[in-house]
Amino acid sequence: MLGAVFVAVMAGAGPADVDVYVTCEGAAPAYRAETIASAIFRRAGVTVVWHAWYGRGTVSAMALRVNLAERTPGDRLPGALGVCYPYADRSRSITVFCDRIRRSANRNPALESALLAHVLVHEITHVITGVDRHSASGMMKAHWDAADHDAMVEAPLPFSEVDLILIHQRLNKAQAANR
Repeated sequence: MLGAVFVAVMAGAGPADVDVYVTCEGAAPAYRAETIASAIFRRAGVTVVWHAWYGRGTVSAMALRVNLAERTPGDRLPGALGVCYPYADRSRSITVFCDRIRRSANRNPALESALLAHVLVHEITHVITGVDRHSASGMMKAHWDAADHDAMVEAPLPFSEVDLILIHQRLNKAQAANR
């Protein structure tokens, strides 16, 4: 079923490109996580291009800004690994709390890269789709547990059928508006 729905959504559409501009506020660059995140999106039919942010004023309609932050105040969204505001069309901005990801990964480099990649994909997906919905399991689950952490080190968590439809509907709409 998933394959048929995915093919129907993709019919007539080429790969959808998303530009992601990254800033690091004291956080180490996330090249490994970006590579994993790109592969996750590529399997979903989406091409992501990563850029360093140099204070650009305006960017394309399908461009997002990701801030990799350290020293997250304890009272700022306790327990969250990242945040975005998908309903704020003007502000396609995401903040990822790298210090919390490192703590959640117990300084395990493989888990840290996988978890950072999953947080990037999760938050980018919220912004692409323009909704704050979560799935019961997989990539868009609201809170991943230890079993999810173990699974994501072995292979990326999957998108649900609904997530894939929402991603491609929104990207196809943005592409059509930019033609």
